[in-house]
Amino acid sequence: LVAGRKIVGLAQWRSRQGALVHGCAYRRWEPEPLIDLLVMDARARRLFTATLASAAIGLDTLEMPATWGRADLEAALPDGPSWDVRAETSPPGAAPH
Repeated sequence: LVAGRKIVGLAQWRSRQGALVHGCAYRRWEPEPLIDLLVMDARARRLFTATLASAAIGLDTLEMPATWGRADLEAALPDGPSWDVRAETSPPGAAPH
């Protein structure tokens, strides 16, 4: 968070077969196209726009250098366990491991 505004969003999907975890850091946070898809009255639209606009922040707003990219983002992450993608299969009817 920067000044109470989210920079990186994370989501996950889980099943018995495994999990998918993904994240996103926006260069520009522009919630208006999403809000335009929703059906609501004008008062609710103004309130929702103000609330959502202040909920997150884009990297460009933080004045990150134009050359800043994935390697810089990874280097800025704290040390911890590494992440990888694995697929394990079990024979039909077998309990997953």
